[in-house]
Order: sequence, then C-alpha cells, then structure tokens
Amino acid sequence: IDAVVDRTADVIERIAAEVEVINRAVFARPRDRSFEDFLYRLGRAQTTNAKIRDSLVSLARLASFASLAGEIETDREHREHLK
Repeated sequence: IDAVVDRTADVIERIAAEVEVINRAVFARPRDRSFEDFLYRLGRAQTTNAKIRDSLVSLARLASFASLAGEIETDREHREHLK
C-alpha cells in the first residue's frame, strides 16, 4: 500500500505542476492564440485526477474492510453475510 500511496502522490504532484504551467501560459498567451490546446491539456489532467480519486476511494474502502477483518471473523452473522 505504501508504494501505491507514494506513486499516487507523485502523479498528483506532476498533475499539479502541469496545471500551474497551463495557468501561467493562459494568462501569458498572445491575444490571438486559441484556448483549445489549454483546454485539451486541462481535460487530460482532470481525467488523471478522476482516476486517482477513484483509486484512493477504493483503497479507503479496502482499508476500512481490513480494519474490520477481526470482527468479521469472530461474528457468525457477518461471515454468513459475506458468503
């Protein structure tokens, strides 16, 4: 899990840096330049962030379930429910 968290943090930092570059470029662009490239790059960053969020939610659910493993193992009703 530590490796997944470290990798996720690296990706988040990379995406944040990319968004900052885009932010600066938008306001420094010549007036005649289109926003199309910026929107495309922001869309890619948003897609990556959404995937990271989904992964983190899944990890949180897994951690929550793992923390209850002892309780589930000792409770017959819980074990039956999981079958």
